[in-house]
Amino acid sequence: MPARPEATYLEELGWALYTFQALEWEVIASFMVSRGHDAVLLSSNTASGISAALTKEVADDPLMTGLAIRFKNLAERRNDLAHSRPATKEVGDKRLQRMYRYEVNRNRKITEWVDEKWLKQFIGDVQDLSREFQSDR
Repeated sequence: MPARPEATYLEELGWALYTFQALEWEVIASFMVSRGHDAVLLSSNTASGISAALTKEVADDPLMTGLAIRFKNLAERRNDLAHSRPATKEVGDKRLQRMYRYEVNRNRKITEWVDEKWLKQFIGDVQDLSREFQSDR
């Protein structure tokens, strides 16, 4: 069993997932339902499935298509987070427990630490898209 990461790191992991789930629900409840889609049906989809439905729905709107592309990118990054593995990262004389992602899928090779910098960037990108999505509906 790996050592327990610091509470602040675990809190950021949770916040990253929570902010993405809030954005995902915003896409479903606020946008897709307003266009006649069934929230219950959409909410049973994966993030990729919701992304595909959004992309199809806004195909004729260049502004919304850009937001849909960014949502798809965030959904892929959320998957990177969800499918990462615990690992020990040496930082100076410290051994920190962090998440690590290695995958050769989606035609890209990922080898990265899900560290505080990664989490901060992800959370910021999710929050930025949420604000833009709300203002551009």
